[in-house]
Amino acid sequence: MIFNQFSFVFVFLPLVLAAFYFPRAENLRVPVLIVASFVFYGVSGIQHAVMLLAVTVWVHLLTREPGMKGSRTRLIAAIAPPLLALVYCKYMGFLLSPFAMIAGSPPETFSFLTGILLPAGISFYTFHLLSFAIDRYRGDIPQAPSFGRFAVYITFFPQLVAGPIVRYHQMAGYLERLTRFRLTTGDAARSIAYV
Repeated sequence: MIFNQFSFVFVFLPLVLAAFYFPRAENLRVPVLIVASFVFYGVSGIQHAVMLLAVTVWVHLLTREPGMKGSRTRLIAAIAPPLLALVYCKYMGFLLSPFAMIAGSPPETFSFLTGILLPAGISFYTFHLLSFAIDRYRGDIPQAPSFGRFAVYITFFPQLVAGPIVRYHQMAGYLERLTRFRLTTGDAARSIAYV
């Protein structure tokens, strides 16, 4: 799904906004954003959404412990799967083509390894995962967020496929205020004034 498609503008986005701003359902905003992000991403292929979910859960599990700071082993274990997924999806054909040429066989010989559709935004979310794990390793993020807030940070659909890459500390305040934010006339007026 892309931002200028009819289905995004007139179906997906209005449904997400209606669910997000549903009266007295502020506690459901994080799940709404997570589900919306996975639906948005899964439209390009369920296997892409499964891979995104797998690496998100993996990195969260390995970085949530207090012992993450300074633990090189945990850092390597956390970043290896997202990096391997990126290399496999984006660069496997490039890496295997010389071997096909040396073997004198057509590049299609390795199609079982290289014949996958490149997931949209894989570089963006991989670098989000890496920056989060590195920040936890350095101690820049002293307290690991809940899985919900972490998942929104990684999978947030408006920036998932086009960026920009932002560090967790830049989004942490916004993620904390998701359940408290209310759209009022004053907020709308201030938003219009900034535009």
